[in-house]
Amino acid sequence: MDGVRAIAEAQYNAFFEQAFDEILARARVFYNTPTGPYSVGDLWVDDFCLYQSTEDRESGFVEGDWIWCIRSNFIVTLETTNGNIFKVGQTLNSTIIPHVFKNGMEVTADLPDAAFRWRRVSQIPQPYPNDDATWDSAHQTGYRTIDISASDVYARATYHFDLME
Repeated sequence: MDGVRAIAEAQYNAFFEQAFDEILARARVFYNTPTGPYSVGDLWVDDFCLYQSTEDRESGFVEGDWIWCIRSNFIVTLETTNGNIFKVGQTLNSTIIPHVFKNGMEVTADLPDAAFRWRRVSQIPQPYPNDDATWDSAHQTGYRTIDISASDVYARATYHFDLME
């Protein structure tokens, strides 16, 4: 029985590999709204999202013919120029630089200044004007990078970057 099962699985896999290869061989990629003709397996890129056609259509466009394949995503990494830990009495400075990636491509330079917002969360709250709320409002938007010195940190503080798109 195992031999029959192995043959059946091999035939099944071969059938689907051939069908998949045929779809890929004839699949087209549209970068504007496809208005036909389009076929099952064709791809459509719209606003950094990837869709695949589930229907054949000779003319026109039906949104329901397309299923979402890959959604746009953002990943942010932060780089520091001089470390990220400050000790009491140090006079070191460090710049925090965000790098924004959309679908694996860096788009930091393409973003408007208003898309950058920074927040500070101090472990030990400080009174005005050294409090986090005052610092946050001063760095709410427009700062592509921030410069941090030991005087910006009382005991311990964490800096957060928010992408405002």
